[in-house]
Amino acid sequence: MLLGVALLTRLGDGRTHEISSHTRIGRAPDATLRLDTHIVSTEHASIRWNGDQWELRDLGSTNGTLLDGVRVDPGEPMRIDVGSRIEFGDEGETWTVASADPPGLSASLGDGTVVGADGGILALPDVARSLAVVFPDGKGGFAIETADGERSSARDGQVLALAGASWKLSLPAALSGTPTIDAVKTLATVQLRFHVSRDEEKVELEIVHRGRGLRLPAQWPFYTLLTLARLRLAAAGAPREERGWVDRDKLLKMLKLDTNALNVSIHSARGALAGAGVVDAAEVVEVRRGQRRFGTDKVEVLAL
Repeated sequence: MLLGVALLTRLGDGRTHEISSHTRIGRAPDATLRLDTHIVSTEHASIRWNGDQWELRDLGSTNGTLLDGVRVDPGEPMRIDVGSRIEFGDEGETWTVASADPPGLSASLGDGTVVGADGGILALPDVARSLAVVFPDGKGGFAIETADGERSSARDGQVLALAGASWKLSLPAALSGTPTIDAVKTLATVQLRFHVSRDEEKVELEIVHRGRGLRLPAQWPFYTLLTLARLRLAAAGAPREERGWVDRDKLLKMLKLDTNALNVSIHSARGALAGAGVVDAAEVVEVRRGQRRFGTDKVEVLAL
């Protein structure tokens, strides 16, 4: 499911470009949308999301910017929406706004391929081959987690080189403020309850928040979470920072899965929690080099 994509389409050749939360248009080598023609200024125009709508600004360009045939005053923000027609310098660089969704978490290749987040979690190059995962870090920004367990902060416009391809990240604007504790669902404020059938063929997951439970129907990825949760519960006496870690190869044998299937399982489980409103759902499975573990002690396993 591709969420939060806004696109420009150039008239004439149909070239498309995804609009990020702050897109710079011009001849500059580092322009977000680079237009290599002398008619376009080095820093020609910008498009940004202001929290409510998309805005176009001319940056003092030599040949001007037209919006629906009307010249834009330099520096003056002008609203654009689906169908808006933008001319950068002359008719040869006329683009239309093909879609104007609010910015979401996504990544793109130079050929126009765009991959969007599912449940707020972006797997690259795809879920089955998730060499890197990008997700909210719970502090208003985003984090990158590699398959090897390395974690770093993500930046809008950052390029990730994965399997011979270069993916350019498009991050939503930083989340404003930190919600009051207990006001939203986080792994620190919810209790996770697994309801397991006797034959373990059916595993349901209940998310209990502020005394109210939301029960998610049985899904096969929940068995992966259940296995990790049991390992963490079994290590309850260990120091918290070492509680429940398991080697990935051992986990694969326990679950009778290959690496791709495990990646899909973890991604799907994270997505299920995110879809239920757990804002730091990616942390339900923690990763470090060669190991995985369940991300919280607030867990119970009950008979179904």
